[in-house]
Amino acid sequence: NPYRKAGPLPSTSPSYVERPCDQQLDADANSQSLIAISGEFGIGKTSLMTRAKYRWRQSRMACWVDLEATRTDDPHLFFRRFFEEISRQAKSAVYDWISLRELPDSQPLVLFLDEFGAITKEVANPFLAGIHHIAQPDRLQIVAALPVSMPDFLLRVGVDNPKYRSNWSPIQVEPFDDQQTDALLGLLPPVAQAAASSEREIIL
Repeated sequence: NPYRKAGPLPSTSPSYVERPCDQQLDADANSQSLIAISGEFGIGKTSLMTRAKYRWRQSRMACWVDLEATRTDDPHLFFRRFFEEISRQAKSAVYDWISLRELPDSQPLVLFLDEFGAITKEVANPFLAGIHHIAQPDRLQIVAALPVSMPDFLLRVGVDNPKYRSNWSPIQVEPFDDQQTDALLGLLPPVAQAAASSEREIIL
């Protein structure tokens, strides 16, 4: 079975079907410091980032933080665990934004922030201030995934500084079109493909 019932696809999954958002993310990676990936639940935001992390592995160092797994209601605990996780992955002591910015620069760093929508009002403003302090297109990039647009989300959690809302390059993950659906169904054996195609509207 080439498919996965739930959750993000592994980085080299044969059932991953590229969409325009893949090309846009690659293009933004060459010019933008802040990238916000948005889309509805289960549409493939995390899979998109997982694939990019693998694709960029020769040219960029990457750290991945699942913000839903952190205590976003307690600023002190949140930042401590956030920097501890980056330290663990970077194999270097990171205890604040300055030490994160000063990580060894043999390669650019991409900080993938999954489930960015888990950020709460308690930590939103200092977290966004830190992100903007360290982000540089050719040195340290932030790629965040969340269910709504970044400006809308930041307004919702009380981030009213326009600088923090306006500098994100948006990428919208759209549902599969007919061509992409055909590519996905084409992974099935012929008999199963014919059966799935006949029930296409129900399945998708």
